[in-house]
Amino acid sequence: MEFLGNDPALLPHEIIALVLGVILFFGSIALAIIYPNPTNFQYTVFRVAMSLGAGFLGSFIGGMLTAHFSWANVGIKAGGAAAFFTIVYLLNPPVSRILSKKSKDPPNS
Repeated sequence: MEFLGNDPALLPHEIIALVLGVILFFGSIALAIIYPNPTNFQYTVFRVAMSLGAGFLGSFIGGMLTAHFSWANVGIKAGGAAAFFTIVYLLNPPVSRILSKKSKDPPNS
């Protein structure tokens, strides 16, 4: 007995998602290297593009990932590829590292 979906070949929509994910995710990394000091607008565009790329790539990972975030009486619950997007978009190490470095710097006197 043969089940639907056992064919190892990728479907056209899966190929599109994979190609877009790779282009957006690794393209954002390349742009971050090319523009090491982006403007606020460029930073936001890079962040959204990388998040979308992670979401597309996350759609190929088996299983289910869920993410729960809440702050200031606002909660976000996401699953699957949307969870990958949410995690990459909301977890922002460069900004937190810059803020922690600024707080450790001694004041100029």
